[in-house]
Amino acid sequence: NAKLHKAFYDKLENKDLLLQASSTSHYSWHMLARSASADGHGDLKGYLDERSPAFVYLARNGMPLDIGWYYGYDASATLDMYEYVLGATIGYDSSMSFQVSPAAAAAHPFTGEILDLIARYEKLRLSGRVPAEMKTRLRIDPILGGQKEPEARARLLDHRREYRLLETEKGQVFQRVIYDPWHEVTALDGQANVWPVEVKPGPSRIGIQIHAQAGPWLGPGPSYDSPQAVVLETFDDLAPYTRDPNEKGVYRIGPGESGAVLPGVQQWFESTAEDPRVGGRCGVYTAESSLDSVGGWSVVTKAFQPPLDISAHKAIGLWLRGDGGGGALKLQFVDGKGATDYYVQNDFTGWRYQQLARPEKDPIDYRQVRAMSFYYNSLPGKKKVSCGIDDVKALSAIDDRQITDPVVEFGGKRFAWKGALKAGQYLVLWPGESLNRYGTGLAEPERAPAPIAWEMPAGKHEAKFECAAGAGMPVRVRVTMQPQEQYSIP
Repeated sequence: NAKLHKAFYDKLENKDLLLQASSTSHYSWHMLARSASADGHGDLKGYLDERSPAFVYLARNGMPLDIGWYYGYDASATLDMYEYVLGATIGYDSSMSFQVSPAAAAAHPFTGEILDLIARYEKLRLSGRVPAEMKTRLRIDPILGGQKEPEARARLLDHRREYRLLETEKGQVFQRVIYDPWHEVTALDGQANVWPVEVKPGPSRIGIQIHAQAGPWLGPGPSYDSPQAVVLETFDDLAPYTRDPNEKGVYRIGPGESGAVLPGVQQWFESTAEDPRVGGRCGVYTAESSLDSVGGWSVVTKAFQPPLDISAHKAIGLWLRGDGGGGALKLQFVDGKGATDYYVQNDFTGWRYQQLARPEKDPIDYRQVRAMSFYYNSLPGKKKVSCGIDDVKALSAIDDRQITDPVVEFGGKRFAWKGALKAGQYLVLWPGESLNRYGTGLAEPERAPAPIAWEMPAGKHEAKFECAAGAGMPVRVRVTMQPQEQYSIP
């Protein structure tokens, strides 16, 4: 990189500038005003820990340090990640660089808080008020330095010291805080939504954080189970897909018995009582391509006689069980003149609910739907794929993915919030502070009076997450602990 640094430097007429890089050599050292720890992204805390040994090396070589450049592009990067970095800026008497685009800044739920936090820490650092003992506490424990596998780093987390810079009636203080790892909740089954949390040291004041994550539907919204939903297929009988739709009790359609395929492709369509998602049976659609490359297709079709009127629908809802084998399942409706196509990639495993919104401009006359077809498109070469399908419905409304009325029970205490968290939104509760909601669709954070603060003794406790109407999307929850350790800043 040194030659690249010098090439840019030589082209600049005005040398009164600050040149910064994440690497140095004898060839470029004299040009650089300070060094950096390179592009901080992903696990920001682990990233900082990994690079911290270089900070001591730079200090020995008289090179000023900038702890940066830390990204603001990842909307799942929480405020405590940046506060951990900012604590290190005081520990090492370093500046910090924050890197983000205007679009990413607008999309990130914590951009305003991050910038405010940077300003508070930088003013404090430049004031010279932080005692040497506190600076030592804010430096990274050497045992955390260097590259480590995630499992090895997780075993060392007790060596990580984290603090929050708080404004109190007595002035600024550094409050020790322990962040329990995020717990992913994918079902409210008494297992996935229950997890152990150890409070140490104790007693500690308890906080709760909830993040409604953007991701796959874990369950349908109310429109799917509404009486207004039109059931298009239950897969209880596959006779409508055969050449004689008047047959009864058809549970298997083999290769060449119905539908169509590209030469070199075979298909099977079955109705099975094994692992249905809704009702007593589900469909299993299998296709195998003997072709050398991607591009095979297959299709089975059900005709509606007379044509079906679903003109009032706003979306299609169905359950799909992927096998992760590739290709795409296509759901198609035709009116005899045109077609509406919906594609779902087979890049996941297990059951997932799919809500497919009606196109803004209708491709067909939905008062005259004459047939519904299931396709496999872009089948991988030399491979068999198989997907489960269950109850396909035309929905009278589009449901929003949200977490409604979340509740966290912890150690016999109960935190409940009335409202809905949409995908990408956070609910953050610190003891004795306002309850804040951040994220998508909010011009600024929403703040509400704080509930009564919790305090829990040291020991192992059970945490449990619940919400109304089920968890329609992935949600992660964590417990924070603030022990009595606190340091005033003179």
